[in-house]
Amino acid sequence: MNSGEWQRDETGRYYRKVGQNCIEYAPEFTFAHPGRDKEREERERKEAQEREARRRTGRDCPFKGGLNAECLTECALYGNTACALSMKETPPDKDTSGGDCPIYRKKCNGKCALYLNGCGLINIVKGLKAGKEN
Repeated sequence: MNSGEWQRDETGRYYRKVGQNCIEYAPEFTFAHPGRDKEREERERKEAQEREARRRTGRDCPFKGGLNAECLTECALYGNTACALSMKETPPDKDTSGGDCPIYRKKCNGKCALYLNGCGLINIVKGLKAGKEN
C-alpha cells in the first residue's frame, strides 16, 4: 500500500491518502488544562468541607461508642438545634459538669450533646414515675 503525504482538510485536520479511495486521519490528542482541573477540585473540596461542617454539631453523643461518637444532624434524636433529649423548657436544677456519666463512661461536660447547664437526662428522669414490681 502506498501512503501519501500528510495534508490538511477544510477543517484543519491532518490526513493522508492510503491506497485507492481511503483516507487516514492523524490521531488527535486532547490535554486538559491543569489550572482548570485544580480550580474545580479546589471548589469541590471546599463545598464538601462546608457540607461536612453543616452536618457536624461539635458535640459528642453519649449513646455512641468508639472514636466516631460525634452528634450529627442526621440523627433521629436531633432536633432543630440540638439533641431532642436535652431540649427541655427548664434547665436541670444543678450543674452536673465533672460528674461521672452512667452512659458515656466519661465525665459530664459541655461537649456532650445532652449537656445544657447540666445533664439533660435529669429532667427526663424527673418526669418518670416509679413503676410497680411484679
